[in-house]
Amino acid sequence: MSAKKLSFLLLLILTSWKVSADRVKVELSTANVARVGQQIRLAIATNEEADKVKLPNLSPLEVLMGPMTSSSSSIQIINGRSSRNNSYTYTYIVRSSKAGIFTIPSVDVIINGKTYKTQTKKIEIIKGNASANTTSSGSEIEKKDLFVKVLLSRTKVKEGEAILATTKLYTRVPISGVSNIEIPSFTGFYTKPVEDIRRLTLKQESYNDDIYNTAILNKTLLFPQKSGKIKIEPAKITVQVQQRIRRSQDFFDDFFNSTRTVSVDIKSPTRVIHATALPAAPQSYSGGVGSFDISASISDTKVKANDAITLKLTIKGKGNLSLVTAPKLNFPSDFETYDPQNKSSIKVTSSGEVGNKTLEYLVQPRFAGTFTIPSVDFSYYDPAKGTYITKSTKSFTIEVAPGEEKALAVSSNMSNVNKEVIKTVGEDIRFISTDKVRFKKNNQFFGTPLFYLLYVLALAIFVILYLLNLKKIREREDVWGTKNKKANKLALRRLKQAATHLKQNEDEKFYEAMLVALMGYLEDKLTLPKSELTKDTIKEKLTAKQVDSQDIEALSSLIDTCEFARYAPSQDHNIQEEVYKKALNILSIMEKTIKK
Repeated sequence: MSAKKLSFLLLLILTSWKVSADRVKVELSTANVARVGQQIRLAIATNEEADKVKLPNLSPLEVLMGPMTSSSSSIQIINGRSSRNNSYTYTYIVRSSKAGIFTIPSVDVIINGKTYKTQTKKIEIIKGNASANTTSSGSEIEKKDLFVKVLLSRTKVKEGEAILATTKLYTRVPISGVSNIEIPSFTGFYTKPVEDIRRLTLKQESYNDDIYNTAILNKTLLFPQKSGKIKIEPAKITVQVQQRIRRSQDFFDDFFNSTRTVSVDIKSPTRVIHATALPAAPQSYSGGVGSFDISASISDTKVKANDAITLKLTIKGKGNLSLVTAPKLNFPSDFETYDPQNKSSIKVTSSGEVGNKTLEYLVQPRFAGTFTIPSVDFSYYDPAKGTYITKSTKSFTIEVAPGEEKALAVSSNMSNVNKEVIKTVGEDIRFISTDKVRFKKNNQFFGTPLFYLLYVLALAIFVILYLLNLKKIREREDVWGTKNKKANKLALRRLKQAATHLKQNEDEKFYEAMLVALMGYLEDKLTLPKSELTKDTIKEKLTAKQVDSQDIEALSSLIDTCEFARYAPSQDHNIQEEVYKKALNILSIMEKTIKK
């Protein structure tokens, strides 16, 4: 074997060994919060069997038992190539007799003689007894068991300063779904969504010395657009709660019990933001509140007359970047200027907008000479320093040479002008002819029967077009009437889109399309704005339209099914087909029953 082949084989072996080593993963998982004395599960997961797991000093956590080992294996075949995935879990049961926030150190996991370390993990231990997570039959759910809050990163700010508003659900009772989520409109604020939350994820947190399952419903960045007290209206949500039912005091009811789903409407308390007006601003203020910087660049400083030059201003930093306006520039009077083009690269974060905004100015010097584009002053308000900060760009000197197509030599200050001598081309003056003029008589069309016929025909066409246009204008003004007529056609089109998602096994998109079709039909057919499209209003309107109560109940149940399935889509294809058929049937019944 040649040395070249031997080197290649050795490199291949080393690379394969490195890839195999890099694939080893170890992970530590446990609860985020627990109570004093509560047993806590501490799990170390790996994708390779461990020779040994070394626990560090977990004080004040006490190890009660472990490790308990479990494993699983799966085989995956893609394009004819199979791969095996192994999983090993080493579980310890621990508890704490002391309250506080503690850090679990890295755990050493020895695999094939090599030591791997897990990440550290923080855990909060709180005082208090365990709370019941179910409500008994006939009892009301207490406010402390289920509520929603609008959390604000701050309540006292300067006008234009960023605030993070987080709408969060807290529950100590089991829930099966949420619906009718109404996020505050945030009137008086410029808003930016921080993230698009499509599916709710429950997470354990401590609140008021108790453990709650929480879910974030919305995160929005707020920028106050006025000073004074700005009220944030409550967030509203309907939660489906699983409530345990005990039918008797029989001993076996502790083992054989049933539950029912109860819809609970909750809303958050009203919040108030105190926004302070900014002090008197300098002339160079461009609306920025935060921390920014500005820079300038130019495409060329030596050009010919009428050549285009691009001046770029880049504003970057953190704050209300979207609301920053273009600073004022003073170009020489002999420059032709155009409106700037705005290019932005902005990322919305929990603490404000971060990124840059580029303004491109296209200018054309019209005459030869030496010109100066002065520096640009840019001022913003810095809340951290409590004052305005002014920054300036550098100035640019532009040397403009005469253009090739110019016949005149023009200086920069227009003091000396070389005048061109007037030249005659051809004959400048032509004499009046004294010959007799003979006029030729043409056949006249005006006043003939054909003229009047065409005149009347044109007038009739004008009247017809005017009446048709008037009809269209009236139809456009009657928005709800138009929507009412097209409601069924539009709903069927949306159901076809849902059928496409059904064939492609896109469960979440299928249920979203079904909801859009049903709620859109009701909105158009009942002439209801979205803000009033609630279950009670729909039931009231359908009853007034003489729709059978059983059909109303079937429609309400179908909407609930679609709303629940958005958060936990069913994997049974037959159920989804049944939902689709029910929707077609109920829309057909509604279309026959509801009259405008």
